[in-house]
Amino acid sequence: MSDSFKGTCAERLRQRLLFAFEKISKDKKIQQMLRLSLTEGLRLPEIVDRHYDEFVEPLAGAIGSLI
Repeated sequence: MSDSFKGTCAERLRQRLLFAFEKISKDKKIQQMLRLSLTEGLRLPEIVDRHYDEFVEPLAGAIGSLI
């Protein structure tokens, strides 16, 4: 994934954030996981952990590598 974005650091950061937004907006599973994490996260921490492992951590790592 790191090789698929080209340009300056700011351009690559923008591309990654747009990629994440598009992925959330088009993927029903991610939308449902995000919604469930936000509404039921206190009662179901394993849902939050799964969402973090599958989506948040990879995105944060990719963004962190740019900063």
